[in-house]
Amino acid sequence: MRRLFLIIAWTGLLWTGLVLATDGFTFSIAGVRVSSQRPLNPALFALMASAAWVLSARGQHRLLADDLRELAAPGLALGIAGVVITVGFMQGALVAGGSDAYGYVSQAEAWATGKIRFDEPLIREFAGRVDRDVFVPLGYHGIGEAGAVVPMYPPGFPMVMGVFQRVAGREAVFYVVPLLAGVAILTTYIMGLRVAGKAVGVAAAALLAASPSFLFQTTAAPMSDVPVTAWWALALALGLSSHPGAALLSGLAASLAIVTRPNLAPLALIPFVTMTWERFRHGSGPRRIGWMAAYVAGVVPGCVAVGTLNAMWYGSPFISGYGSLSSIYDWRNVVPNLVRYPVWVAQSETPLVLLACVAAPWLVTRSPHSSRIGLRAPLVAMSWVAFIIAVLVLYLPYEAFNAWWFVRFMLPAFPPLLVLTAVSVVALCEPLSPWLRIVVPTAIFAVMVWYGLDYARDHDVFLARREQKYAAAADYVARRLPPKAAVLSMMHSGSVRYYSGRATIRFDLIPPAALDTTLATLADAGYRPFILVEPFEVPQFQKRYTGFSALARLDWPPIAHLQASNIKIYDPADRPAFLAGRPPLTEIVP
Repeated sequence: MRRLFLIIAWTGLLWTGLVLATDGFTFSIAGVRVSSQRPLNPALFALMASAAWVLSARGQHRLLADDLRELAAPGLALGIAGVVITVGFMQGALVAGGSDAYGYVSQAEAWATGKIRFDEPLIREFAGRVDRDVFVPLGYHGIGEAGAVVPMYPPGFPMVMGVFQRVAGREAVFYVVPLLAGVAILTTYIMGLRVAGKAVGVAAAALLAASPSFLFQTTAAPMSDVPVTAWWALALALGLSSHPGAALLSGLAASLAIVTRPNLAPLALIPFVTMTWERFRHGSGPRRIGWMAAYVAGVVPGCVAVGTLNAMWYGSPFISGYGSLSSIYDWRNVVPNLVRYPVWVAQSETPLVLLACVAAPWLVTRSPHSSRIGLRAPLVAMSWVAFIIAVLVLYLPYEAFNAWWFVRFMLPAFPPLLVLTAVSVVALCEPLSPWLRIVVPTAIFAVMVWYGLDYARDHDVFLARREQKYAAAADYVARRLPPKAAVLSMMHSGSVRYYSGRATIRFDLIPPAALDTTLATLADAGYRPFILVEPFEVPQFQKRYTGFSALARLDWPPIAHLQASNIKIYDPADRPAFLAGRPPLTEIVP
């Protein structure tokens, strides 16, 4: 109970800091509204818990010192993870918007209901009259005219979300990313703890929590970057144990990472080769075989699942929703990506993290805690450097993007990268006096955390709540448009059908000369067409259909104008009345 009081006091203190940093916050989880607006309440809670902790020691100061020594670091790590989870719920988009998020969330709903095949009945209804692809929302591919569609995105992340939906309802799919962000933080702490002690573990966890790209993906609409980071970090952390049970769990974590992002499957070889080599040098025969078999037994199910689903959905185990390997990778992308990814990492995380890859394998031996693990610390450090380089290499031939937040592809490398960074900083400070040995690395880590948070703010990381525009637009459609509305949209083609249940048509896939005939065909079948456009989509719509349809001008008043996002919804049937001098009324939605 005494230590429980200390943990409660520490939680209250972190909660107070979070309220001060955010000026208060409100979020909902499992239908329960959580609101904290004043720092005084958690501060008083922390004070009372602290008093209870002190009193429960009954004047034995040695017990209090032992508690601090044993629980301060894990308490900090738990607190950091709790703050990140709270930020995910408080600042997160928590919406099925755009291509990636809708693709994952809608696939999760299918898994939650036990489906592994996907169907679009509008394809069958309009077969031979309207092009199939216009009925396929973002995140999916159509296959044939029978109404079947297949997801673009791998199944691992949606499977986990499907479990959450099955247990706690539809909104629970949005809990997965914040919770796995917390898992990634705690696992990073364990990695640092095992290799170089508590201080390194806490420092690495704090650096990951302040990483701009990590925070960006924690708060963005649901994507697989944080989940795959958590699974690989868990695989690496469990791989530090010599127990066959931990080897099995490490393999299972790698399996989850593989079904989440199959292109990173080769990473599973690194912990296997490293740990197997070490055990062949120092372990007995049966234990070596047992560990190898346990790890492989854990990894195989993920590989089999991906290959089976790829064959079922795309016709081959080696073809994914993104296409064949030859269509995904191009050697011409290697040079641009080789420049961009390290630069983005250095800019967002400071150049110090890149130096860690070079220095850590030699500096880790200076740590007095390096002997805590059964494996030699330099070997672990070198294997982690190989892991980091492998992540980079696997993305070098991939499409060359030109925005800093695409460094998200490197996130699986961040837990080992930041642990090695912390190891390097602490080891370089070992020759200093005992006092400076604490102050200098603490100051360096504090500056790095401050820099990461400042970079995140400057690059709009904490503005993900703006993505709620997808849910707001779909809510209007559900409330105000008829049940047989057919909404022409692009970015909202998934979210409108997810939240409103209305049919959606991809206007960006309708052949320019077929716009009017497509709308007429829909109307003849009893559907009422509407056009929903984002501000950036208006010129795209106009350019695509100018010269083919009078509707291209979008020159009549919309039926609705969502002011917060500037989204407009047009009824094509209103244009003739407008031209005849009878302008329709526009509903202004705040």
